[in-house]
Amino acid sequence: RARVDFDGSAARTSGQMRLDAAGVSGRGALLGRTSLAGQWAIGPETRFQGQLNGDNLRLPGRDPLAGLRSGAAGTPVAPLAAKLADAVERAGAGNRISTTLALVQKGGVGSLAITNAALDARSGARIAIAQGGQMTIAWPGKAAGVDWALDGAITADGGGLPRAALRLARRPGGGFGGELFVDPYAAGDARLALDRVRFTADANGATRFRTAMRLDGPLPDGRLRGLSLPINGRIAANGAVSVNPDCVPLSLVEARYGNFALGQTRQTLCPVGGAMIAMGPGGVSGGVAIRQVDFAGRSGDSPMRLTADDARVLLGKSGFALANPALTIGPQDAPVRLTAAAMDGAMTRNGFAGTLKEAGGQIGTVPLIVEQGAGEWRFADGTLSLKAAMTVRDSQAQARFKPMSVPDFALTLKDGRIAATGTLTAPGKGARVATVDIAHDLSRGAGYANLNVPDLTFDGALQPEDLTPLTLGVVANVRAKVTGDGRIDWTGDKLTSTGTFRTDNANLAAAFGPVEGLSGEIRFTDLIGLVTAPGQQVTIQSVNPGVEVRDGVVRYRLEAGQKVRIEGGGWPFSGGQLVLLPTTMDFSADVDRYMTFRVIGLDAGAFIQAMELDNVSATGTFDGIMPLIFNSRGGRVAGGVLVARQAGMEPLLMPEGVLPTIPCDPTKIGGTLSYVGPVSNEDIGVMGKVAFDALKNLQYKCLTILMDGALDGEMVTNVVFNGVNRDRLGAAPGGLARNFIGLPFIFNVKIAAPFRGLLSTAQSFIDPSSLVQGEIAKQAQEKMRDEGAQPLAVQPLESDKAINREP
Repeated sequence: RARVDFDGSAARTSGQMRLDAAGVSGRGALLGRTSLAGQWAIGPETRFQGQLNGDNLRLPGRDPLAGLRSGAAGTPVAPLAAKLADAVERAGAGNRISTTLALVQKGGVGSLAITNAALDARSGARIAIAQGGQMTIAWPGKAAGVDWALDGAITADGGGLPRAALRLARRPGGGFGGELFVDPYAAGDARLALDRVRFTADANGATRFRTAMRLDGPLPDGRLRGLSLPINGRIAANGAVSVNPDCVPLSLVEARYGNFALGQTRQTLCPVGGAMIAMGPGGVSGGVAIRQVDFAGRSGDSPMRLTADDARVLLGKSGFALANPALTIGPQDAPVRLTAAAMDGAMTRNGFAGTLKEAGGQIGTVPLIVEQGAGEWRFADGTLSLKAAMTVRDSQAQARFKPMSVPDFALTLKDGRIAATGTLTAPGKGARVATVDIAHDLSRGAGYANLNVPDLTFDGALQPEDLTPLTLGVVANVRAKVTGDGRIDWTGDKLTSTGTFRTDNANLAAAFGPVEGLSGEIRFTDLIGLVTAPGQQVTIQSVNPGVEVRDGVVRYRLEAGQKVRIEGGGWPFSGGQLVLLPTTMDFSADVDRYMTFRVIGLDAGAFIQAMELDNVSATGTFDGIMPLIFNSRGGRVAGGVLVARQAGMEPLLMPEGVLPTIPCDPTKIGGTLSYVGPVSNEDIGVMGKVAFDALKNLQYKCLTILMDGALDGEMVTNVVFNGVNRDRLGAAPGGLARNFIGLPFIFNVKIAAPFRGLLSTAQSFIDPSSLVQGEIAKQAQEKMRDEGAQPLAVQPLESDKAINREP
């Protein structure tokens, strides 16, 4: 609708006009109800001066802030982005523009002066040319169709918009440049301050700008303070915005996230995907990469350091990734260390969450390292949590246990306290070994680890060497159940550990023979060092190094350096005692280990009955000593001695480490020996038969056995005894038979045979038929032929010299 009033002549006409329109559009902008009113004149020059008013200016389909709110969610600028998006939206929902226009044109040359221009929104927002300012558009232009100039500034304020002032200047050759002054913009906990923004716009409508910002803002359960960053950006003709296509320095005063705080630092930021920030109709994209990350800060009251080879933050996706991140928390001499080969994450509703690969770590000086972890992490409500499948190993170079799987490792870090749990399982076996419960206070550098062994079963599927190398070559074929608890406590670099473990009725194979029914409880005063208090005790139903002994007790202690101190032990043994003497065995290296048994009061008759030896009977009591040496190649007897105790003598307690002097009183009796078993069918000669006849009823005075050799190999046994035949020898020539009654015999025999293939140590002297058959027969016969019937002793020429003192 238009109304025009005019008055004048052909030379000059003037009047008033008013144009009203329901809407006006142009260059993508829409203006609702619009009116133009003023005075006009047409003559030598054309003039118009009036007022333009319109309602509800908007830019449909061209919203440069589209996606800003969602794209910035969870970032420090989120409150600012939300405030700005709301302000623009509310300003577009109801506004009115007004301006004063003054147009002059003469001879193809003209100008349009715009003053008092303003956009006022119901929200309180106002964008205007400052009071006294003017924008002038003139034609024809020098380089373009028109020229323009701005005297004063365009200002913005109110309605949630940042307070700003824009100054523009035309550039020679087209386009324009200018400066933008923006007051610090705040919303909630966020505050953005910009240095003076300098910009240029080319003739095609693209604008470049440069400034520097300082940002404070919230993080999920935290805050960012003093983030300073240069900004170099571009606004395309279609409204798309890109910021920082090149690397720039970043400085930070503090970033706090939950209980974590990063201190003042300076890093170099580089763009990901062409620009750090890209905004357009499709939303927000871009990203930031930091090389050689190195942040120092605090976790609660504890010092903290975060490093990584590379860090990337992706906008729009709210994701980030770190390569080889390493986090240390606590004092430098005993920090908590958490590492990973790769870590990624993204923003969630309450914080962040992501995954870890090749994760690991260690708490202070605790000699346990977790590694090879793969799982998920989460940070929400001030709590960092981790769930992963891990491996735990000994931190010492010479590991005391093999790496174990922890399929259910879980860790939380909140308020400066770490809590972790997990189940230790045997490597490659899946058998549950123990459950672990760990707590650590970062502020004090103190914590504990509880280990519970509810029911560890050793059987055909699992053996101790599957868990620790310390038992390899010491025990094997273990059938046992172990239960117990351990605890490790630490404060700084000081560490203590205790534990109590027990087993009942265990069976195993040791270097000295099979063990059955081993039961006992062990109390560690240093669980990590495998050290116990004195007086540990186990009971043993049966041990068989070649001769079975039953119902024994062993007292011991474990000492530092993988040493076992045997305090003593004993077994009832065929009417006497088998006593284990004190010794120390070193299991830290492949060295000889020594055990010495003392035999006291062994009853020959009881021993024969226990061994179920037919055709043999004997009386007598024996004392002795049995030194054993064990190493990785097995066990052996080194200088074993058994001696028959003569009537009326005290027990012979032989010293360790020296060959004892064995007394033999020819006037005293030691015992009797009778062998009535079959004799070999081989031709052993007359004197061989004489020897066997003598053994049918022999009263010995002195008897000694010396042993040397491997328990699982060849044992060299020297059997020496003398005695008096108490019966007629049927094998002797008729005229001599009665002369052999009551005369002495000396037996001195050396045997080399597998120890466990012999009947037993004692049997070798109680049942000597196999000894004399092959060793003395031929030589005895030859001597009888040469010397006649004079000698009454059966002593082979090749036998060893008797150690008994009786001639």
